Amino acid sequence: MKTKSKGADLVKLMHMYYRIRGMVRSISGAPPLSCKAKKNCTLKNYRICGNTVGGKGVGDKTANLFDYNTATEHFVPNHAIETQGNIVETQNSSYIDMYIPVEPDTDYTISNCLNNVSRIIQFDASKHMITRDPLVSSQQLPFTFHTKALTRFILLQSSNSTQPSFQSLMLNEGSEDMAYEQYGYRVAVTAGGVNVFDENYEGLNTLTYYRPLYVGDGTFTLSTNAPKNSSDTTNLYLIAGAVSTGASYVNNGVSLNSPHTVTSVDGYVTVAYRISGGIDPSDYHAMLNKGSSALPYEPYSEPVTTNIYLPEQISKVGNVTEYIDYREQKQYFADGTSADVTLPALSLHKGTNILSAGTEVRPSSVEIKGRIKNIS
Repeated sequence: MKTKSKGADLVKLMHMYYRIRGMVRSISGAPPLSCKAKKNCTLKNYRICGNTVGGKGVGDKTANLFDYNTATEHFVPNHAIETQGNIVETQNSSYIDMYIPVEPDTDYTISNCLNNVSRIIQFDASKHMITRDPLVSSQQLPFTFHTKALTRFILLQSSNSTQPSFQSLMLNEGSEDMAYEQYGYRVAVTAGGVNVFDENYEGLNTLTYYRPLYVGDGTFTLSTNAPKNSSDTTNLYLIAGAVSTGASYVNNGVSLNSPHTVTSVDGYVTVAYRISGGIDPSDYHAMLNKGSSALPYEPYSEPVTTNIYLPEQISKVGNVTEYIDYREQKQYFADGTSADVTLPALSLHKGTNILSAGTEVRPSSVEIKGRIKNIS
């Protein structure tokens, strides 16, 4: 629930930067944002600022149509909707007085907590009952139902007279049995390393092996401390696109002090390798980084994604930027109100971290504070 924001002026809050105290530093900027950590850690002090592009804010709508938090406020115990659409008292049923918008003539699927849903009741645009789907059995999980031509809303009824647990209920459009995801808007924050090659030399032998890697759009450079082999050629290559031919030590070979740079094609580059002339590339370090220059070697770190779920998108309205704040566990809106939210800590790994936001609309700014170093 939104409440009126107290304390300092909202605009001042949004532009406030933390002071450096010893090793604790503040870094801010539009993602992707780079920082360096001395060890694996969690970032418990951050702020993500909203943006508006094409009428959309930051945060992608999840597939779950069931708002659990709102449902708990609209639970009606010891009541049910009977065949004619009337609400009657009963000792063995309850329902959620929350009309869920749906599309007509469309499949929907319920997964998880199905034993707490006994009927799915369909309504037209005026919220007049159209039909009650047959009694749903827990053995039917997942359960797919089809809306009628005039259906615009549905209600869920339970065979429990007291409040059941709907916390992990998943209601999604279509017939697919989807894994549970929280209702609302998702901001996926990923901390990846600067080295995007995991140095997994699968298929390595005396014949050249081609391994396409999805790295996203941009320019990428491969470097290594492996010398040339006894034939004065290379055993490591970088090629644009997802390919299975084209390795050439003259055109795209990589060896000590001789990196190679390409531009990805459809987000792909291919790392090719072989054992030859007494040189096994897996015995050496290889570094594939974004950009046209080779960076100092860092070991590969598996990217870690943290999903942040919000009740509403964070936007920019005129000169006022909405934001979320981890320390305060709040989402601040342009109208001066705020809402309590549950924000997770962000995971960082030892070494260079590149923080990116996997959302359709990129945040205007991310501010982080911790025992980190700015390397951007």
